[in-house]
Amino acid sequence: MEEYLGVEPLVAPNGQRLTKTSGVPLSWLRANFSLCPADADDDTLQRYCRAYALYIFGSILFPNSGGDMAS
Repeated sequence: MEEYLGVEPLVAPNGQRLTKTSGVPLSWLRANFSLCPADADDDTLQRYCRAYALYIFGSILFPNSGGDMAS
């Protein structure tokens, strides 16, 4: 996630990762990438486009049975 979205994976206070290796929570994508800044540079635009594509794949094209995870 850090390489493609520019943020580190979710980490709990005890140091454990909160994301599963199989995906990213759609709610986390909505919370962190719902509104791209108006003055965003090219790298930021690319990260927001990647997040949007991941959201579309996980919610519309290939939803899982849990309903809130993008693989």
